[in-house]
Amino acid sequence: MNTKIAEWVDAMVESTIEFAEQMLGATDAHVVGPLAQEPGSVGAYIAIVGDESVMQLGVVALREDGEGIARTLLMMEPGEELSLSDLADAIGEVVNVIAGGVKSRLNDREPGLILGLPLFVDGRVVTTPSVELAGQAVSINGTDLQLVVIRQPK
Repeated sequence: MNTKIAEWVDAMVESTIEFAEQMLGATDAHVVGPLAQEPGSVGAYIAIVGDESVMQLGVVALREDGEGIARTLLMMEPGEELSLSDLADAIGEVVNVIAGGVKSRLNDREPGLILGLPLFVDGRVVTTPSVELAGQAVSINGTDLQLVVIRQPK
């Protein structure tokens, strides 16, 4: 069964809220609107491939928001120095955990899903017209993230 891209976005939102509450101790995690035209300047993407789908799931943010999430995950103080390597590791872990939650949520409809390795991005990702792009903006304790789903039709 070919799951609609909106179902992937919904699963990603649910997984993100669960991650925020359980891993970051968030007390306020919710959807704030549609995916922004310019989703962010730092983030991570991970491939998720199955029999019916080839996807990239991404978590992107403005640099200061990405650094805030990374510091929280790494249990650092708000002003503490954060290296690019630590930022990449933390945001990669965020997208990896969220993608694992998406895989669990869609496994019945999309059997055989396999996750790839997270890829950190420092800059803007440009897609081609041949792919579908969808997502949602979420807020985690006032920090904005963009959840991105890129689908390559098979």
